Amino acid sequence: MLDTTRRIHASNPTDIYFQVNALYCTYVDEDQTRAYDFLESGQKRFPDSQYIMRSWFDCCDHFADISGVERTLKTLRSLCKEEHSSQTALDVRSVILDAYQQKPGDLIDHEIDRIRGITPDAKRRLKKKAHTILGSAR
Repeated sequence: MLDTTRRIHASNPTDIYFQVNALYCTYVDEDQTRAYDFLESGQKRFPDSQYIMRSWFDCCDHFADISGVERTLKTLRSLCKEEHSSQTALDVRSVILDAYQQKPGDLIDHEIDRIRGITPDAKRRLKKKAHTILGSAR
């Protein structure tokens, strides 16, 4: 898959190249520096890509980089339009930041229940993730 994105990127650069490589560095190589380097390069090349910022948020979340989570969510908010899919992605990531900020679990559960556009199973998994974050900071 990485070879395919490299070939595509060589002929027709897109933001997906930076996303895929950053996510690979994050989840496979566990290399935060390389992941952030890919994302920074991608953001410079595609400054209006909310997809790069979504991936950057996810990488920061994986590495428990709370200041990175806060920074990318702020940037993502400024990039997102009022379209439903963007708002859903923003709402999900806002809940994760709330968990890192140790907001009350009941409040987080309520926020998750109000998110439109995700399945009940996705809401259950998001609640589990939020409570795991809440529990790990104690």
